[in-house]
Amino acid sequence: MWNLLALCLPIVSSLIRNPYRTAMIGFLLLWRWGLPTAVYAQTTDDVTAAGSTTRHPLTPLTKDEMAQAVALLKTKKLINDKSRFAEISLQEPDKASILSWQPGVTLPRQVFIVTLEQKTGRVFEGVVDISNRKVIRWTEKPGVQPYMLLDEEDIVDQLVKADPRWRAAMRKRGITDFDNVQVDVWAAGYFALPGQDGLRLYRTPAYYYKNSTNPYSRPIENLMALIDINARRVIDVIDDGVVPVPDSADFAEDDGESQRNPLKPLNATMPDGVSFKVKNGEVVWLNWHFRFGFHPRSGLILYTVGYEQAGKVRPILYRASLSETLVPYGEASAQWFYRNAFDLGEYNLGRSADTLRPGKECPDYAMFFDAVFNDDLGDTYDQPAAACLFEQDGDILWKHNNYTQELDLTQRARNLVIRWIATSGNYDYSFDWIFHEDGTLEQQTTATGIVLAKAVVSTNLADPTAAHDTQNGTLVGPHVVAPFHQHFFSWRLDMDVDWPQNSVMEMNTQSQAPSAQDNPWFNGFTVTPTLLASESAAQRDLDWTTHRMWSVVNPAARNSLGHVTSYTLMPAENAVPYADPQAWVRRRANFISHQLWVTPYQANELYAAGDYAYQSREDTGLGQWTKANRPIANTDIVVWYTLGLTHIPRPEEWPVMSAHHLGFMLVPDNFFDHNPAVNSADDDH
Repeated sequence: MWNLLALCLPIVSSLIRNPYRTAMIGFLLLWRWGLPTAVYAQTTDDVTAAGSTTRHPLTPLTKDEMAQAVALLKTKKLINDKSRFAEISLQEPDKASILSWQPGVTLPRQVFIVTLEQKTGRVFEGVVDISNRKVIRWTEKPGVQPYMLLDEEDIVDQLVKADPRWRAAMRKRGITDFDNVQVDVWAAGYFALPGQDGLRLYRTPAYYYKNSTNPYSRPIENLMALIDINARRVIDVIDDGVVPVPDSADFAEDDGESQRNPLKPLNATMPDGVSFKVKNGEVVWLNWHFRFGFHPRSGLILYTVGYEQAGKVRPILYRASLSETLVPYGEASAQWFYRNAFDLGEYNLGRSADTLRPGKECPDYAMFFDAVFNDDLGDTYDQPAAACLFEQDGDILWKHNNYTQELDLTQRARNLVIRWIATSGNYDYSFDWIFHEDGTLEQQTTATGIVLAKAVVSTNLADPTAAHDTQNGTLVGPHVVAPFHQHFFSWRLDMDVDWPQNSVMEMNTQSQAPSAQDNPWFNGFTVTPTLLASESAAQRDLDWTTHRMWSVVNPAARNSLGHVTSYTLMPAENAVPYADPQAWVRRRANFISHQLWVTPYQANELYAAGDYAYQSREDTGLGQWTKANRPIANTDIVVWYTLGLTHIPRPEEWPVMSAHHLGFMLVPDNFFDHNPAVNSADDDH
């Protein structure tokens, strides 16, 4: 698909590290999962064998391919018995090769690998070509830390619970049954503290879950251990005084039976099956075409999104992925200051994918897709039902009541949704890409789960301790404060609107100057477009007073009305950071400083806070790359959008938080000649 584009692009050697270290993209047609009959497996046709040359190059790595890569490293003696595998993922072929690929063309299968040597702390990364059985690159990465390993959490739990200082501190709080204590493992961050440079560190708040199904409702406050995981030792136990452990605040799944006035059944069914098709990894629904896959860090990624007209697929978006998330807390005390979670760069969010279920996280009629990940030893495992694909009613698509001719016309909308959900500690995030009939592509992020709790002395705002206890949080229950915090999500959007020679125009709406000729009644307003020509010019913030939006335009393509074709990024809810620019979290994650960034396409620029955010000392991502101030007009560009949520918790969000939705839309803007959701005789729909 998109052969013309490929002819125009230089063929970049596939030996260069490609930005898509996405082991994902398999389009998770790991085609059997053993879920209930709600799965419409019959719609996934013509699935090709692993060795077939008709298989798309972005098909995910198989277990056998991962094993081949690990075996080759062993044969070359590049790993040893202390090596642990932080990541094994597909090294994607270069963009030009993907866009020019045709069935029958064989591209080398390459694997991207990151390892950590236990005890020494040495980090290596490289690319293994399993098609030609050679190691293309194997490089030590000094001064960095990879994401948390799967086994490290268990090791930390054992170290902490065996430490006599920690056990004594627990006994001071009346807790002796340590098996009922949940030890959470937090990346320690970086704060230039003496003696910590070069160590791989974890901090460990804890929760008491005896007689409770909600451990996070019972924080054991003012107690934390600091762990050097490479040395397997507890560096310190910090005890800042006993605070009562709150009573349990449990909750149960509501099946309707427990409601005071039970709701009547509401059933959504598709008795004739789904309307989309998944063939050799490509999803086709109405005029939409796209591919998707899964990566252990970024989670679900969209590829080659296009819209078909007159028998040809017009490209819109080459690749869309979550590049980083950050959750900075506003509680400044000694037991909380470090809590700034980089869910991708520290915890490998994609590997935290939940198993989705019919009738729960997804409709009964959804199609489900597995993912394959690696463990610390380089072995593989299945993550069942890591993503689901389904259609849903979208309410009213368009309507008009033409009362003069007694014509009341209404078209109901149908949306196509691809979803994955990850649980990161206390929070659960749902990520949807929603395809609309009118050509809109919507991203919806949903935050739910349990707000992180701090145990306090106060039980009521009338207590003398309440003012101090609620300085940086909300009292949501007796002895429980939920600290203020924010959630930031950086989305990397490799835009190819009608081919890749794109530019970004900022659109600002303003009142028109009074003029006897042009605005005599003072009611006029105009929209002013401004070309963002360089990376520094494209570091932009939202401005609700000007209804600011950004259009990705193709200067060389026009619709029948003479407009240049474009897709506009339409913001919704967002936030600005409240951590001071001097704060270490701001130094490490400059991407939260602006809602919009634009860079020229580079294959190895994938993560907004850099490849190795764990205990980073500075921003090695967007903040570093854009210092070059590269030109971004009329070229292949990547748009980075920072989506933010400021969370001031409410008692109504305790003990579990109702789903909070936010996101953005990519809407067609002169991409079509008229509303594509209106079918007419001269349209090729």
